[in-house]
Amino acid sequence: MKTSERYTIYIILSIISVIIALSLFNTLVKLDDTNSNLSPPRYGPLPFDRFANKTSFEVVIKAWSSRGLDIYLPTWLPNGLKPVAVWVVIRDGEVGSLAIFCYSREGRDKIDTAELTIEVSTMEGLSFNKSETGEGVVTKIRGWDAYINEKAPVFHEEYQKLYGPYAKLIEVNIGRLNYLFSGAPPITTDDIVKIVESMEPTK
Repeated sequence: MKTSERYTIYIILSIISVIIALSLFNTLVKLDDTNSNLSPPRYGPLPFDRFANKTSFEVVIKAWSSRGLDIYLPTWLPNGLKPVAVWVVIRDGEVGSLAIFCYSREGRDKIDTAELTIEVSTMEGLSFNKSETGEGVVTKIRGWDAYINEKAPVFHEEYQKLYGPYAKLIEVNIGRLNYLFSGAPPITTDDIVKIVESMEPTK
């Protein structure tokens, strides 16, 4: 085969490869658009309750108590709020070291729809720092170190549909545990402060 013929064949094969690549790319783009229309993207991180287990307050309190961890919970709640569920990872009967307690007047037991959530974890000290976030106030409530943010952004789509883009947030460190309170409107900052002030160890 002559060099010119080889070159011609090479050019033809190159053109065919480009056409195939472009066709494949267009197909992938169309599939991606279709999937996007079927499943619109969520805003913010994946909610904890997508992979955690819903259980009762008693299960978590008993498990943590056996480890020498005394959970404090509110003895006062505003707006008719009631405890509805707690979310925690449970694997082979072992209860995890991060739990989110949900309170609702409407019986909403999901983390991103409950009016009040209290995230409790085995972390000492405050995770939020005003010098880093540029927002909020560091103070003390009942002698406990606390961080208050009256306009904390919330990115979960379901939350935003119900309550808007912001929540009242208070973080408190009590003993060996960290508590993160998130309240949706009409819960006020004063309400959450009173909730914190009412916190007592569970029996």
